[in-house]
Amino acid sequence: MAGRDIGGEHAITGTYPLLDDVIAFKERPAEAEHGYYRFVKHRAVRSLEAALCARFDRRHCRLTESLQVALHELNLCLQTPPGTERSDVVVLTAEEGALPVPTPAAAAAKFIVLGLRAGGLRAGAVLGSSDRIMDALAEQMKRRGPILSSRVAAVFAGCGPAGGATSVAAADPAES
Repeated sequence: MAGRDIGGEHAITGTYPLLDDVIAFKERPAEAEHGYYRFVKHRAVRSLEAALCARFDRRHCRLTESLQVALHELNLCLQTPPGTERSDVVVLTAEEGALPVPTPAAAAAKFIVLGLRAGGLRAGAVLGSSDRIMDALAEQMKRRGPILSSRVAAVFAGCGPAGGATSVAAADPAES
């Protein structure tokens, strides 16, 4: 789509210079490149999600502010009562600056919840291949707002100032 960001790389506004662009956005055959973060994913967020999906062999990834938020949002979506343990969810974390490594348990799980930490930054991710549940999770997160900042996503995706962070997009699972 035509248009540009207004206010810099991490701006949440954009322009639609042609009426055709506005119509295309409303009818959903095209996606906007810039806009309010709950409705339009920043390219750094899309890049990080794609890298994590490829690393863990999942179709969907939803990024959050932390591991705890990711787990909480998934439990709300699955309507899991507090304190209940689920056998179809695997939680993976790693040392500061390292990426979680895919494990056999993660490969067999329906959902993977990740904790990412690097350079004093934190992020969480929910990965899964269930279209229905992951779409419901995306809609829930749009309403509730616990979406990862594009600035933090840029660091983890290797698109921004590293500050000691490991780039997920450039990392090889065998090297982690």
